[in-house]
Amino acid sequence: MLVVAEINKCLDDNGGCQYTCINTRGSYHCSCPIAMMLMSVMMTMEDVRFGYQLDSDGKNCSVVQLTINTLDVNECYDDNGGCQYTCLNIPGSYNSGCPFGYQLDSD
Repeated sequence: MLVVAEINKCLDDNGGCQYTCINTRGSYHCSCPIAMMLMSVMMTMEDVRFGYQLDSDGKNCSVVQLTINTLDVNECYDDNGGCQYTCLNIPGSYNSGCPFGYQLDSD
């Protein structure tokens, strides 16, 4: 019976990865940090979000600005979403709410 020892490719120069090297059986792969940086743009009072993306070389990561399609816009931040009382943000939309005993108008 032939036993082949697994070699951890991440031990040698982090597998050539810029950030995280993940050893797998017979191979390895690189990954980028999952943390997202948040930077407020004071002139427009809007949030610009950045994340990391693995480059085409499979080893390095680049900081990229996330597009609006990848983020949920919180409509409640702007004038409480137009709601008189409660605004509840949900992915892709929002809902208005009323205190107990009140009923939501059609507008």
